[in-house]
Formats: sequence, structure tokens, C-alpha cells
Amino acid sequence: MGAVRYAMTDLQVTVQMQGASFVQVEVHLRGLTSREQTAQLKGGKPYTFTFRQVLADQVERIQVRSMGATVPQTCDLPLA
Repeated sequence: MGAVRYAMTDLQVTVQMQGASFVQVEVHLRGLTSREQTAQLKGGKPYTFTFRQVLADQVERIQVRSMGATVPQTCDLPLA
């Protein structure tokens, strides 16, 4: 469902869904305000969310929520 990659100063979360859906990625940061982004994904195509100025040691949790034609789903991604 998703993969996490840290660049020099950014966090990239790539998500791929089977069907079309709205996806929200929320990044919980230690001692800072959480950041979130939402996008409409087309089925089968990966989409990358980029969170600027987020370092690996700041990330506490990455949560993905999808709302499609079926039941809404929520999962946490491993912090790689």
C-alpha cells in the first residue's frame, strides 16, 4: 500500500491503491505539529506525497487513510 523514503531534507511517502480513492497521509512529528496531505488517486497508479523539511529523526508515526468505493481504511506505515 505504501513506502517511505527519506531524502536530504524531505520525506516522501508513495502510495498505490487498487481502485480510485481519496488518500490522506498524516505525518506525526516529535514535539511539532503534524502535517497532512490529501490527494485523489487513480487505481493502480502510484502517487508520491512530499513533505518538505521533514527529517527522519523527527518522524514519530506515518498514517495513511483511504476513502474509496469500499469501507474506509487506515494503516500505519513502517518508519524505514
